[in-house]
Amino acid sequence: MPRLARQPQQPIEPPKEPTPAQLAAMAAGAERLKAASEARRKVTPVRSRRHDIDVVQETVRQEPTRGMRSTGPAKEALDPPEIIRVNRPPSGDKLKRLAYMEEELTIIVHDTTDPTADPIPEVINGGDRNRQYFIRGQEQKVKRKYVEILARAKVTSRGNEKFQNALGDDDYRYPAHTAPRYPFTVIHDPHPMDPITGQDWLKTIRSEP
Repeated sequence: MPRLARQPQQPIEPPKEPTPAQLAAMAAGAERLKAASEARRKVTPVRSRRHDIDVVQETVRQEPTRGMRSTGPAKEALDPPEIIRVNRPPSGDKLKRLAYMEEELTIIVHDTTDPTADPIPEVINGGDRNRQYFIRGQEQKVKRKYVEILARAKVTSRGNEKFQNALGDDDYRYPAHTAPRYPFTVIHDPHPMDPITGQDWLKTIRSEP
């Protein structure tokens, strides 16, 4: 049988270098992806769940078992429900405090250059439904009970200083520095003085440990 003639091998062309237009298009695409990722991070910040409490694992008070008799008048068949009496009604100061904490203040949470800071701070007061989000750099009218949590949020850092003790030996000390976690400014407070204590409400909150 006649042998088939071998086809000459085609030379392998080196990969083509991208044109300046292609390089510019790829760079623009990368910038768009980066901007979209940052926008999603700002709109939906990642929240740590380390301190979440699973209600399934909590002990819930159970209602007592109620019996129902099969004979007798229908209105008397079911055992009466358990009624827990309140020892005393809320005091006047407590009611006044609750009303005071529902007042609205106008505040502005400062912008930050810290990349690890919460872009949209969130506080909860009185259950999961009572949430308040703070938009940095914008004036907001929020209830005093949320501002209190914001004012109590602090962060403490410690330094490292080397010094000589009384014996002339080198020792170290770690001074603490506490600052607000979410610095903010109160633009308007309808009643800055606490109606119960008569003292400056915000200054008292900030001075407490």
